[in-house]
Amino acid sequence: MRLLLSIVFITILCVNNSFSHEAWILTHNEVVNLSKKEAPELFLNKYILFSVFLISYFLIYSLILFEKYILNYENKIFQNVKIYSKSFGPMILRWGIAINIGLGAMGALPRHGVKLWSSPTLFVPDMQLNLLTGDWQWLSILCIGLSLFLCLGLFSRWVSLLVIVLSFYSVFLFGERFMMYYALHFIAPALIIMYYGGGKLALDGLFKIQTNKLIHLSEEKFWKIIQLMAGFTFVALAVGVKLLQPTLIIAILEHAGLSFFGIPTPIAALIMMLIELLAGLLLAFGFYVRPIAAFLIGAFTFFAIVLGETPLFHANLYALMFVFLLRGGSRLSFIGYFQKIHFPKWKHKNA
Repeated sequence: MRLLLSIVFITILCVNNSFSHEAWILTHNEVVNLSKKEAPELFLNKYILFSVFLISYFLIYSLILFEKYILNYENKIFQNVKIYSKSFGPMILRWGIAINIGLGAMGALPRHGVKLWSSPTLFVPDMQLNLLTGDWQWLSILCIGLSLFLCLGLFSRWVSLLVIVLSFYSVFLFGERFMMYYALHFIAPALIIMYYGGGKLALDGLFKIQTNKLIHLSEEKFWKIIQLMAGFTFVALAVGVKLLQPTLIIAILEHAGLSFFGIPTPIAALIMMLIELLAGLLLAFGFYVRPIAAFLIGAFTFFAIVLGETPLFHANLYALMFVFLLRGGSRLSFIGYFQKIHFPKWKHKNA
């Protein structure tokens, strides 16, 4: 319980202004106006919120206990697939990152209300370069160049390192919200490419470009770090946006006319927050990684269809979840004791 509350508490402390994917499909004026609007009573009631986090704790605890009973079946199904995470995985990641930074730099992935090709962006739609003061055009050229190198698989490890450097530079340009909600979802895929290289169809292999391994960690330790990065960002999005700024997600649901079995929109938004929170925590801990990856791929696709947005907004996450689906997870050692708990066996005593 203390671990769950600590993660949520730290996330709340780190959060400032709430912007994320919701800002991609709402206009700037809508975001500003909705940010000033008071949240529904459901999100202000401390007893309800405490109950939600208590439910989260017991759900996570129960899921961790029962995962060992399905893990054997999962491993049998994917036993011949895991090896491809080292070859096809980096290839998909290269293309996913290249789509985000390349098309974004050309203005092909604008936020809602912005004309196509008119506003180059950095990594994500609400990071509009033309809103920066000073000369930013060199950033667009750099991003297009990086995307080309990633697509071709040339100097893959070093180009991925540049993507990570650019991610940290973006924090300097756009503030801490980029680090909280976006950066780690680009840094994590780039780290995987740095670890394994460019993978299949990379010109590094064709031209026999040898690059030294830039990360010297065991695979288990490395993947635990990747899971923490991916999972923590989903937790930050759940708490920082859907919990602390629910008017944004409620407006999106209302615009799309989504009705989840007649559930009132504020309750549906709270349930969405809880699901994203649980998915992020379990992913960070290394539990149900493949099911969560499959679920998130489905969720990205579903909302892209119903909201009329392009799936390319999430190209980096599609790629990262695909790799998680191939490889599976690595459990964090400090919570492994949960699965050592055995339920008592009741024996019938003859009278």
